[in-house]
Amino acid sequence: MATLAGSHALPTLQATSSGPMVTWEDTGPSGIVIQAHMLGADGTPTGQPIQLGTSDASEARPATAPMSGGLAVAWMETPGARLGLVSGAGMSSTTALPGARFPALASHGGELAVVWSTGSDLSIARTTGMPGGQVAGTVVRTGAGEARVPSVAIDASGASLVAWEDTREGEERIYLARVSASGAKQDEVRVEDAEGSANWPAVAVMGERAAIAYYQFQGGPPSIFLAVFGPGLARNGATLRVSGKNARYPAVTFTGSELGVAWAEKDAGIRMRRVACD
Repeated sequence: MATLAGSHALPTLQATSSGPMVTWEDTGPSGIVIQAHMLGADGTPTGQPIQLGTSDASEARPATAPMSGGLAVAWMETPGARLGLVSGAGMSSTTALPGARFPALASHGGELAVVWSTGSDLSIARTTGMPGGQVAGTVVRTGAGEARVPSVAIDASGASLVAWEDTREGEERIYLARVSASGAKQDEVRVEDAEGSANWPAVAVMGERAAIAYYQFQGGPPSIFLAVFGPGLARNGATLRVSGKNARYPAVTFTGSELGVAWAEKDAGIRMRRVACD
């Protein structure tokens, strides 16, 4: 187990061509600092932390995705977000995303998907490698309410699977859309099939299927739920409750044969469950 000294929040961990890299945000007297640290094969930190940038927002929420040249990193600032590439040598030049909130990243091969919200609009951009200038996004959701906290993955066909919190009905719901590599939205579906505020979607690709983990209040403290959708975003089986009460902030990954779902549970730390896939 790796232990990094100091006060840290919102870590992400990715496997890069140089080895595992963890990123996080620190809060200091002058604002938020975004940092990264390389890890050895046994999880031991190697070298010194790399300062990626700073943020004057109340929270930066760094998002990451592995790239051939290192690690793509995006975070929130005021009044937008910033995207850049970090390698063992440090942070390369960065690109501003004006007005963007809650940036999310995914990569597949040399392709990078960047998703962000701007009030009622949810936008996506696809690039080959890191963009050299301004990022032009395609709006895939607009209308009543707001889009928040998106999550994105790229499937084997090159399409993006985007999930987000949506307030079009007043209370938070989770929606999932399939977007072609060119930015055309092909399908959209509401994820949860029960009433109650639903939050914090996390999406993973399983071949032609997408798994969405989220937490929902169903008449009491929140629990973690998992839903699977097949081609055309048709629901694949029943929604699975994977946690007890007072559980939030899920993460999900697919190993090739099963799903791993992790979450934070009040007074119980971080918990994880393995879910077999048919």
